[in-house]
Amino acid sequence: MGCQMDKKEFDELIRRAGLSKKSFAEMLGIKPQTVHSWGTTKDIPYWVKPFLINYIKAKTLDSVKEVICEAPDPSPIGPAPAGQSDEVDDG
Repeated sequence: MGCQMDKKEFDELIRRAGLSKKSFAEMLGIKPQTVHSWGTTKDIPYWVKPFLINYIKAKTLDSVKEVICEAPDPSPIGPAPAGQSDEVDDG
């Protein structure tokens, strides 16, 4: 998988990342005009594709983590229900 990409792929990755070109530029600390010129008057830098792919993966993992952390505990620890005991009957 090569790192060079065209404008169409760049636009798709930006969309999948949930970013605008302006917000992507702000995240990177560069001028929005620079990002807007990528794929038209300037080549898209080699590092942008892996950066966006990893950003998307990280957002996905953060979403999964939120779901897992908010899920109720399937086996709450507490006293055994009446009539049940954790003790083994050697009987």
